Amino acid sequence: MFWTTEALPVDNNGTADAARQDVPTALADGSVLRIVQYAPGVTPRSRRTSSIDYVAILSGSIEVQLDTQTITLTTGDTLIQRGTIHNWINNGSEPCTILFAMVGAKPITADGKTLLAEG
Repeated sequence: MFWTTEALPVDNNGTADAARQDVPTALADGSVLRIVQYAPGVTPRSRRTSSIDYVAILSGSIEVQLDTQTITLTTGDTLIQRGTIHNWINNGSEPCTILFAMVGAKPITADGKTLLAEG
């Protein structure tokens, strides 16, 4: 993890190193910036976050499995996720490195049902 904020708008005062704290995948009222490397054959894990996720593939390739489709992303591709159930699958022979910038968001509502973070 490179940086986190615990509130929006961000307070840029202070000298604490915001990269030195343990945080969950996303922060409900803040943001998280991290780089993750998925090895080939990584164990799939479906999840949903209560965040809007700005995703950039830094190297390699990976499949993102959504409810109704699977999309292959390669170096330089970007993806925006908005509270969707998703799963990262590396079926390749090389690691895939991904930059995630995750900003807390209200949970998504579909058919009158609130879909909370899971996974």
